[in-house]
Amino acid sequence: MENKWSDKQISDWVTQGALSKEAIWERVDKAVKGSYSFAFDGEPKPILPSLFHSLSTPDGLLTEAAFIALLQTKADLPRSPDGVAAAKILFSSLAYLSTLPFPSSTTTIPPSDGLSFAQLARALVWVIPDNYQYIVEEGNLSRQRSKADHRRLIFQSLALRLDHKPYYDAEAARRLALRNAFEVEYESRREHCALNHDDDGDEIYHDLLDVLYGTQITPSDPCYAPVYRDDFRPVAKQIAAEHDLDQIYALGIPVERFVALAKLLVGFQFTQLAEYRDRNGDLDLSGFDAAAQSVCAAFYHQNDAEHLGGTTSGVITWPMFDHGLKNVAPYLLDPLYNIICIIFMPHKRSPGISYLLDAPSLLPSGTPLTMPLLSQLTTFLGASFDFASFRRTLHYSASSDDKTTSSEQLIRAMETIPESAVLVFSAHESEEENDGRTEYIFGVFSYKPKQDGSSIQINSSVDQERCAIFQLAPVQGVFRGVVGKPGWTLTDSNTAVFGKLGSNNGGGGVVLKLKDGLRAADITHEVQVPAKSGSNGDADSSGGCGYVYEPTAWRGNWSLTSLHISDIEIWTD
Repeated sequence: MENKWSDKQISDWVTQGALSKEAIWERVDKAVKGSYSFAFDGEPKPILPSLFHSLSTPDGLLTEAAFIALLQTKADLPRSPDGVAAAKILFSSLAYLSTLPFPSSTTTIPPSDGLSFAQLARALVWVIPDNYQYIVEEGNLSRQRSKADHRRLIFQSLALRLDHKPYYDAEAARRLALRNAFEVEYESRREHCALNHDDDGDEIYHDLLDVLYGTQITPSDPCYAPVYRDDFRPVAKQIAAEHDLDQIYALGIPVERFVALAKLLVGFQFTQLAEYRDRNGDLDLSGFDAAAQSVCAAFYHQNDAEHLGGTTSGVITWPMFDHGLKNVAPYLLDPLYNIICIIFMPHKRSPGISYLLDAPSLLPSGTPLTMPLLSQLTTFLGASFDFASFRRTLHYSASSDDKTTSSEQLIRAMETIPESAVLVFSAHESEEENDGRTEYIFGVFSYKPKQDGSSIQINSSVDQERCAIFQLAPVQGVFRGVVGKPGWTLTDSNTAVFGKLGSNNGGGGVVLKLKDGLRAADITHEVQVPAKSGSNGDADSSGGCGYVYEPTAWRGNWSLTSLHISDIEIWTD
């Protein structure tokens, strides 16, 4: 059979060396130039080259030390060991992204001598969401990149190649990739969505295909169309093998590494108050250690279900990272985008929302919702509140002499709030105060408190939450309500029930009960996972299982009975 024109064209490019790593990077660098080659009003010349020149060594490199100093002077990075540790991880992340589309964790990352200007520019294109259009061309001859593609690149940049490859379920991996492939912002873009994990290669291989297609040499003869993306598949497999490209399911983020970064990401959700700063004015990240541990616990569990792709001890794998960032802490990375834009792209609007968030001017004394916990709250409710106006409307303490507040009064107080509200409480398994007891922080977010009780409302606002039960400590979790089902009820015994009681009558899911005059709470988490459920860690969200609040599959079945409530509060903006 006669070879297609594209086969001959690709063969010619191989012979000419046009598909070598160096040649591909050269075309990538030329394409990336469009992201920084123009000046803005009031600027005599492009900002990024001038900034790099002022910071680089005589050899033209940005060193790790210079990067850290830049963050300290321009982005309020603490000079403490915690701050420096997080900055080193960020520099390593940029160094990894600078190697795309040839990522190989066997290479020393970051390079000991620093990043060149071209490497930095490449990294900046990949680290910010939807900034890749300079390199990747989407359309009917290629594929549409999704939000999950960006999450995955961040995962790769933080991960290491594991000595022992985790359990790999090819069927589950393809189900996850297929669902992720269609996660796009606009319905009109779904037409060109396509699976990027198949017999030829995984998502990293498909990134290479995207770049090969997007940066191909433009035919000089206008009669010829570009080479189709899929026509690059055979040569892409050869290139991937030649350069020992990473495989997504052979990578993992050490939990300790992610916690070190999460302290910075959680702490930077707000412009923090003076009480969380040291005498030099630096943010004290040690105060956010417990919050970071709780957030990271949502990304990792030793006994992950097999359908999540498995894990190795102390390592966060791609399916768990994807689930955590998509479902539990979708705004966790916003401070990273804000930092990058402040330093390297001051005229670009940060794609995150955290740069808009000012902390409440004063938190009331005795509140269980401390600043670290409030920062956790923004990682999934950041678009749902004006946190600068966040205020407490009700506070009940079990230690007070006032025992008049009942579950009914609590619910009525919540239902009088016209817009979004948060009910939050702290509890312990024992009333005895000691340093070793575990503190549990649970709550309920209501988008429409006047209506969610009888029927959970759909929230059509972009990126805003619907009614959900949440947990902040010791593990962060978000258990979203099923639209149309009653969000809460009051029983004859004056118990407030969020969810549907009893698995025998089609209940299950997550159920929260506030009982005994608001002195105690029960929480049950019952997973009902249909066969062949998705690998994102959530059970079927269609409501077919009968529950009101969706459980998280990997957390299994558990219950906390008669927790002793310390404080209950209601907040709104």
